Amino acid sequence: KEQVPGTEPVFEYWHPGNKEHTLHLEPAWPMEERGEIQFYAFRADPSGQTRGLVNKATLKPVYDFWHSSGQQHTFHHLPAWGGETEKTLQFYAYDKEVDGTEAVWDFWHAETGKKRFHIGEAAEGEVKRSPLFYVFTEQVADTEPVYEFYHEGNQEYNLHFGEAWEGEEKREVKFYAYREDPADRLKTKVFLKKVAIDEIAAQSSTKLAGMKVRVDDMFYDDFSTEFSATDARSVVKALMGELFGKVNLKLG
Repeated sequence: KEQVPGTEPVFEYWHPGNKEHTLHLEPAWPMEERGEIQFYAFRADPSGQTRGLVNKATLKPVYDFWHSSGQQHTFHHLPAWGGETEKTLQFYAYDKEVDGTEAVWDFWHAETGKKRFHIGEAAEGEVKRSPLFYVFTEQVADTEPVYEFYHEGNQEYNLHFGEAWEGEEKREVKFYAYREDPADRLKTKVFLKKVAIDEIAAQSSTKLAGMKVRVDDMFYDDFSTEFSATDARSVVKALMGELFGKVNLKLG
């Protein structure tokens, strides 16, 4: 924790809206509260070898997350914020501004107690919080339109490609984003087609208690398409998520 020449203090910051801690150099990002110094680090590579990479924008996946207490979806890069569960990759967007892009911000709408996500300034009743990712306002090569959808039951506004999810009303195009990282075209794809798991059960017992485990039947004709999983990590993640969701335990 001793400071050496050329280094600057790295502080801990707390974002009360997102309920997350971050570590970075000053200044604080929007809505953050600065905490204690955690350590010291260089703002730039003193050797100059990585200077061109420090502020380079990176294309990253944007997921939808489900916030159980807020009863709404949120949309941002990993990791999940406090109280959230990671769901499905929706599109790819930049983590820093590049030509032709604008930031998608998270806004707080006090009347509904919900977050909202869009470019531009706050609408009536909203409070502008943090920039989350950067998207194109005009369509460019390989991008597709991302629509806004309204879910009246949850009083939430969602962002994704294609058609409405259950309970949603499809509205206008909000911006343009990549469905997949263009660089992934050079990578090996994994496609899982038919999946069939049925009649799996197990039973164990001790002198104190017994337990029965059953896995509900699973049948998919095109697993990769249904779960947008075309690489090893996403296929395994989606498969394990489905499997654990169908496990039933019973004592006795």
